Amino acid sequence: AEILGRASTGDFTPAFAALQRWSEGAPDPLAQKTRDDLFGMLARVPDSDLFLIAYFEHRSLVQDPPLPGRTQIVLANRLSESGFWQAAQELMSADSRQTSDGHLAMARAALAARDPAAAISHLLGVPGEAASRLRGEALSILGKHDVAQAEFADIGDATETVAEAWRSGNWSVVARDGTELQKEFVSRFALPQESVALAAPNGAATAGPIGSAKALLEQSAADRKIYEDFMANQQTTGSNP
Repeated sequence: AEILGRASTGDFTPAFAALQRWSEGAPDPLAQKTRDDLFGMLARVPDSDLFLIAYFEHRSLVQDPPLPGRTQIVLANRLSESGFWQAAQELMSADSRQTSDGHLAMARAALAARDPAAAISHLLGVPGEAASRLRGEALSILGKHDVAQAEFADIGDATETVAEAWRSGNWSVVARDGTELQKEFVSRFALPQESVALAAPNGAATAGPIGSAKALLEQSAADRKIYEDFMANQQTTGSNP
């Protein structure tokens, strides 16, 4: 109770130290249960720095015997989110890897390792929205943006569907479902124009080379403004078209 009480306040260092002293003697089922609960609490700590420091300081305790499957998976997902994909893979036992959530955890680790092919192999036959999202991410890394678009569309993720449509050059989808700025950009630069009529401000046709040149300059300035606004928005939002 004292060990878990310390952990509940985020004081994991003395909690794990007390657990290790307790575990030095003969195997104690209660000590093992306390270890399982302690790592379960650690998995739910919102502070990533605290989580990582405590986990790596005491990772020697996670394997003998293995932690409960659910705790393994939550810890592995946290590790993958922070880029420690190899530690996530090492944590997962053979039994845990064969569960549906275990396949998802291994796919997340593979994506963190930038190994999309391995991620897709972990997701073979795995149903559900989470699996579709991870497949979409893996397919996007592989450059299969049209297939990734279909995965995201199947789960109703409009933002990622449009992003993959953009990457694959599916301008009709972007023109229909994109942001107003994307739609304007596509209408000016991506979709084929059947006809382009240059008109004077009063709506009358421009006359002579000077009038045509002026209209071209005005059109060029308008296009440049749309392009500059679009690129500024990409930098602000961090988008990667």
